[in-house]
Amino acid sequence: MNSKTKKVRLNLEFTPEVKNNLTDLQQRSGSTTLNEVFRKSVALFDMVTTHSQKGGTFILRHTDGSEEVVKFL
Repeated sequence: MNSKTKKVRLNLEFTPEVKNNLTDLQQRSGSTTLNEVFRKSVALFDMVTTHSQKGGTFILRHTDGSEEVVKFL
């Protein structure tokens, strides 16, 4: 079994509100499983923290054309 197919099981506990949020994200993102939601979330967070650590910023452009700098923890 190579490192790409090797899996590690995690047991996580969430409040019902977080579970509902995850399920909503699953539906809105078209993800087939909650695992996929987590994988996408971790990939996005990795990209954001890497970019931020290099001094980059993230800007949201709203439908009205206005922009907002996104601040992360």
